[in-house]
Amino acid sequence: MFCTQCGARIQELASVDAPKLKSADARTTDAATKTRAATGSKAFGARVGAVIFTGVVAVVALFVITSVSKKTPPAVASPAAPQVPATIPENDPLTTEVAERVAALEQEIDQLSGADKDARVTELVSVYVQARQLGRAAEAQRAHAQDAGTVDAWRLAGDLYYDWMRSLEAQAQPSAGVAQRAVDAYLQVLERDPDNLDVRTDMATAYLTSNNPMQAVAEIKNVLAQDSTHVQALFNYGVMLTRIGRVDQALEQWELVMQYADPSSPQYRQAEEAINSVQSATG
Repeated sequence: MFCTQCGARIQELASVDAPKLKSADARTTDAATKTRAATGSKAFGARVGAVIFTGVVAVVALFVITSVSKKTPPAVASPAAPQVPATIPENDPLTTEVAERVAALEQEIDQLSGADKDARVTELVSVYVQARQLGRAAEAQRAHAQDAGTVDAWRLAGDLYYDWMRSLEAQAQPSAGVAQRAVDAYLQVLERDPDNLDVRTDMATAYLTSNNPMQAVAEIKNVLAQDSTHVQALFNYGVMLTRIGRVDQALEQWELVMQYADPSSPQYRQAEEAINSVQSATG
């Protein structure tokens, strides 16, 4: 279930009410909701997809206006060679109140194990999210995932890095290093759950932001080869195609989104807006 106004996923909230983050795209939901969902549900819902940096209409129009090359891109083959890791940005300072709460939780976590430890880590991550410290939340969850080794723990780590990446993009700050952390976390999920197409689609978006567009396209094609109706992958692939000037093919992908998505869904609305933007830009 998604909000028809903002595109955010609707979840039943548990004990902590965290503020929603203003993301650069409708696909990103607030990380605190996902923190609670990770412990309260066995499955993560499909997350609204988009490779959008400042909004569908503005970006797609920009891609169309500035695209000059219609050459056929090289075929996607094996994964690209590892790149030098980009710098992870510094986290903002904590307030005294938050720092004291974090210190208390960390002391408890060091003395616990099993389900009790998991609960305290979840509380720690939620405290960071409420304080709008997505970087610290992601790092804490990653450390826990390395210890727990579960699909849900790694998925939440990837989601938090993804949200941090989007937050940095919205502030026009470098995000490639954070995007690579999201990729690394999602790869851990796929090692354990290789058929998770939602995660693979999210990972493709992170690959694009980490300056690895060839691998981004490869992962999107992988998803669509397994599920040709995956609307999130279709939409993202369309935006990727606009970046290399293949506007006609992008329109085909978005038309497929409108064919397969529920008319009341955010995906349908995003595809419709993207098509209208392209058609207006091209006359």
